[in-house]
Amino acid sequence: MSRKVNQSLRFDKKDRDLLRKINEVIDSGNVSSAEQETFRTALHPHGIQNMVSTHEERMAMAEVNLLQRLNDGTGVEERLSALKTLHDEVLYSAQTPFRFNTSRVLIQLMKEIVRARGNEEEQLRLIHDFQKVAAGNPRIVRAFLSKFFLLEMPEEWNQKTMDDHVHDANTMGRKNPTYLVMDARVKGIRRLTVVYYNFVDPKVVYELYEAAHIMGISVRLGIKFKACFHDRYVEFLWTPKGFTDTKSVLDFLKEPETGALMQEGRSVEDWAKEEVLQTLEVFNAKHAAEIAKEWGIEVPLLSAKEFEEYVGMGQTTLIRLSEFVHSKLLPLVETEADKVKQELLSASPEDQGVLQERLNKLDELTSVVLYQRWLRPSRNPEIPSLSESADDNRPDLLKVDVQGLLSRLMHIRPSSRITLLTGKLSDADVLELLWLGQGRISHLEILNMKERELGRVKHLNEINQLQQAINRHNAIELKRIIQEMRQRLEIAQNPERSALFNEFLENIPRILSFYANQPLGSRFGSDSTTILGTRFGMGFAVPDTLPRSAQKMIEKESDESFQIPLHVPVQCIDVYSEPEEVSPFVKWVRKNLGFTKFGMKHSREWVATYANAEVTTNNCNVVSLGGITRGNTNGLVADESKQKKEKTGFSYTNTTILNIIKVTIGFLPAFLTFMLTQNWWVLAWFGALIWFSITGIRNIIQAVIAGGGFQKGARIDWKSLINWSRVSDSLMYTGMSVVLLEGFTRNVLLGHILGITVDKAPLLVFSIIALANGLYISSHNIFRGFPKTAVVGNLFRSILAIPVAMVYNVILAMILPIITGMPAAAILVPAAAIVSKFASDTVAGVIESVADRRNNYRLRTSDFRMSAKALFSCFERMELAFPKNDILSLMSRPADFIRVISERSKSMEIECIVISLDLMYIWYYQPCAQHAFLTELKRMSAEERLVFVRFQKSLTEYKEVSRLFLSGMLGSNFSKALAFYLDNYKAYLSAIADICRKIEERSPVEFQETHLKASPLVPAVVWVKTQATALGRKFRGKKKESLAQETVEKTTTENV
Repeated sequence: MSRKVNQSLRFDKKDRDLLRKINEVIDSGNVSSAEQETFRTALHPHGIQNMVSTHEERMAMAEVNLLQRLNDGTGVEERLSALKTLHDEVLYSAQTPFRFNTSRVLIQLMKEIVRARGNEEEQLRLIHDFQKVAAGNPRIVRAFLSKFFLLEMPEEWNQKTMDDHVHDANTMGRKNPTYLVMDARVKGIRRLTVVYYNFVDPKVVYELYEAAHIMGISVRLGIKFKACFHDRYVEFLWTPKGFTDTKSVLDFLKEPETGALMQEGRSVEDWAKEEVLQTLEVFNAKHAAEIAKEWGIEVPLLSAKEFEEYVGMGQTTLIRLSEFVHSKLLPLVETEADKVKQELLSASPEDQGVLQERLNKLDELTSVVLYQRWLRPSRNPEIPSLSESADDNRPDLLKVDVQGLLSRLMHIRPSSRITLLTGKLSDADVLELLWLGQGRISHLEILNMKERELGRVKHLNEINQLQQAINRHNAIELKRIIQEMRQRLEIAQNPERSALFNEFLENIPRILSFYANQPLGSRFGSDSTTILGTRFGMGFAVPDTLPRSAQKMIEKESDESFQIPLHVPVQCIDVYSEPEEVSPFVKWVRKNLGFTKFGMKHSREWVATYANAEVTTNNCNVVSLGGITRGNTNGLVADESKQKKEKTGFSYTNTTILNIIKVTIGFLPAFLTFMLTQNWWVLAWFGALIWFSITGIRNIIQAVIAGGGFQKGARIDWKSLINWSRVSDSLMYTGMSVVLLEGFTRNVLLGHILGITVDKAPLLVFSIIALANGLYISSHNIFRGFPKTAVVGNLFRSILAIPVAMVYNVILAMILPIITGMPAAAILVPAAAIVSKFASDTVAGVIESVADRRNNYRLRTSDFRMSAKALFSCFERMELAFPKNDILSLMSRPADFIRVISERSKSMEIECIVISLDLMYIWYYQPCAQHAFLTELKRMSAEERLVFVRFQKSLTEYKEVSRLFLSGMLGSNFSKALAFYLDNYKAYLSAIADICRKIEERSPVEFQETHLKASPLVPAVVWVKTQATALGRKFRGKKKESLAQETVEKTTTENV
C-alpha cells in the first residue's frame, strides 16, 4: 500500500502513459510500408497527426528507427525519414525562442529514454525531464546541457564549430551516417568532414549528404589515401569540392576516372582484409595457447565468418580484430572472475592477496593488451603490413609515390582540397612533401585528437612554425628553419636528403610561390571513433563565438583534454538586412532622422582565419566538444570513486502535487503578512486571496488572449491554452512578493519610517512600491534564467504601472465609499500595495499577452509557410510529371484530378491530401492560426492564392481521403481524426475560398504587385509557370493560358 502511495506521489499519469506508448514503439520496432513512409514524411508536426499521437511518441518512433541497424547499410530511406521526423518534431516541440538548444537536449533525452528500456524508474525520470525541458525554460535547458556535457550554442546558430576528421560505421566508427549527423547536431557542430579509406560507396554518400541537408550541417566527403615516402607510407585526405547538391556528388562518383579510382581503392581494402584474416589464423594457431596458459582460460577457436559479421559494413582492420577477440574472451574472463570472487569470500587472509592479484590480472585482459602483445604487425612479421610500404603482391594503388598520387587526384577533380595528415611526420618531412606536392597540398592536419592522445604527435609546434612562415611569406624565417633542419643528424648524414635541403635553400621564393594566392590551410580533426576501448568524441569549438554561459562553463573546466593548445584568429561582423516589408514610418525615420539602420534585422557573423591558427598554450581559444572516455580495464574490479547512488529527487514529484506545494509556499507568507499588517478584517483575512486572485485571473486571461481569444469557428478548448505549472510558479513568486511590498515597503518603510500614505502622496507611494516590485520581479527573472530583454522589460513594466495605479486609486476612491460606507482613505491607505499590484498585473497582462500572442503568431506563420512550401513544391512536381495536362484546371475537378494523379504517382496523391488535412487541422486547432493564414494569404499573389485554394479541393473526395485513414495514415486510432475531417472539410474550404475572394475584392492591383515581389513562394510558382508553358507548347503545340489571365477572366482551359 505504501509503495502504491509513493508511486502516485512521484511522476505524472501522462509520464506513465507516455512510458507505456514509447515502450510499445521500442518493442514493436519499425514495421512500415512505402505508403506509410510517405505519410510519415508528409505529415506536419503541428498537423492532424496530433489528434492521435504526441510529439514524444513520434520522436520515440524516429529514435528507434535510428538506433536500429547502427552499423547496417540497409534501411537508408527509413533512417532518413526518421531523421526528418525527429528534426521537425524537436524544433516544433520546443515552442520557445530558446528552441535550438532545447531541441538538442530533447534529442539527447529521447536517446536516453530508448536506451534505458528495461529500467522503468530511469525511463520515468527521463520522460519527466523531457516534459520539463520541452517548455523551453532557459535555466532548465542550461542545466540539462551541463548534465549531458553539452555547451550552449547561440540561437542565431552562427558559432564556429567543426570537425574535419570523423568516421561512421563504414570505416572505424559505430554509427551509420544518419546517426552520426544527428549526433553532430546535438553537439552543435556546423561543419563536418566524414573520412573513408581508399574508396566510398555512392549509397553511403547519398545517406550522408541527405542527412546533413535535413539537419542543416555543412558536410564534406574525405577519402584517405596512402603514398610511398622513404620506405613508409604518408597519408593524404582527398576532399573533392564544387558540388551543389547530393546529385552532383553522386554524378561525380559515376565519372569513369573516379569510378576507376574507387575500384582500385576497393582492391586495397580487399587485400588488407585478407592480411587481417591471416592474422586471425596465426592467432588461432599460436597466440591462443599463450593466452590460455597465462590467464588460465580456455580460448575457443575463432571463426573468420563470425569476425566478418562482427565487422559488418565497417573496415576490416587489426584494431577491429582485437576488439572481436576481446568480445569473445570477455565472457570467459567474467566467468573466471566470478569464481575468484566466490573464493575470496571464504579465503584465508594470506590467500586473499593471491586471489586479488588474480582478479586484477583478469581485469587487465583488454583489447589494448591483445593488440599490443599479439596482433599488431610487429608481432606477426610473416604477414605483410599495411603501415609499411613494400614491393610485394599488394595492389598498385599502394605502390604509388607522392607525386603520382597527388597528380592523379588533382586531375580527376582540379578544385579538390588535399590535406596532409601530419601525425607521424616531422617538420622536415612536411617541408619535403610540400616540395613534392608543388602547391597541390592545400591543408595540413595540425590537430588530430586520437594521434595526440596516443602520443604520436611529436613535432606539432615545429610543423606549425613552418606553416606560419610560409603563410606570412617570411623568407628569412623559412631560411632559418631550413638551415636548422639541414643540421640534424638524420639529414646531415644522408647525402641524398642533405642535397635536397640545399636545393630548398636555393628555392625559397619558389616554395613561397606555391601558397602566394591561397595560404596553406589548417584542419582540426578528432578522428572520432571507439578504438581499443577508448572513445574519442567529435567536435571542436571556438569559445569566442559561443554565448557567455558556455564561456563560463569552459573557464571552469579543468580537464586537459578539453582545452586544445590552439589559437584561431576570429572577428565578428555585424550584418544588417532589410525585412520583407518596410513601413512608411521606418522609411521616414531613415530619411529625416538619419538612422539608416532603423528597422533592419541585425545579425552577427563570425569569420575565423584557420590558416593562421597558432599552436600555443597561451591564449588558446579552441575547445573539444567530445572529450575522451578511456576503457583501460574490463570493469571486473569495482571503482568506488565512480559509484554513485541514483536518487529520485523532489523535482520528480507529481506535477499536480508540486503545483499545490508551490501555491502553498507562496500563499502562507502572503496570508501571514496580511494578518500581521492589516487592521480591517476584510484585508486581514482575504488580502492574500485578493492578491492571488489578481495574479491567477491575469494569467488565465493572458493565456486565452495569447492563444487568439475565442476565434470564430476554432475548435480550441480555452483550458488547453493554460499552462498550470506556469500559473503556479507565478503564484508562488507573487506570494513571496507580499512580504516585500506589503510587509516591508508599505508598512515599515513608507508607514513607520517615512510616514507617507497614499492619501497624502499617492504618486510617491505608488512609485516606491512599483520600484520595489520591479526590482523583485527582475531579480527572480534572473534566477529563473529569463532573457535579458524580459528582465529589463519587467523592470520598466513597473514604471508604466505607476500612472495606471493612480487611475485605479481615483476610481476606487469614488466607488468604495458607496459600496462599504467607509471613508475611502480608510480602505485605500492599507490597500496601497494591492492597488499597485493590480496596476502592475494589468500592465503585465497586456505586455505579456501581446508577447505570447506574437510568439504564437510566429509559430503559426512558420507552420503555414512550411505547409505552403510543401504545397507549392508538390504542385511544381505535378506540373513537371504531367507536361501534357493543365494541372491547375484539373484541380478544379477534384475527382478527375485524383484519378489522373494516382495513376501516375500514388505518393503524390497522398502528399496532396496530407498537406491539405494538415492545413485544415492547423486552421481549427492551433492558436492564432486564422490570423496567420489571413496575413500570409494577403502576401501571396493572385496566382498563388488560386493554386492554394484549388490544391486543397482534393479534400472534397471524401471516399479517397477516408481510404487513406483506413489504410493506416494515422495508425489504428484514427476515428476522432476521421470524424473531424468529415465534419469540417466543407466549412474549411468555404472559409479559405471566402478569404481569398475578399482579398481579391479589397486589394488593388498595386497591392497585389507589391506582395507578389515580397512573397517567398513566388520564385517557385513563376518557375512552374515558365516550365509548364514551355512543356505545354512542346507537347500540345498551342499556347497555354497564363494563370493570371485565368484568375482575371475566370475562364478554364481543359487539357486532360
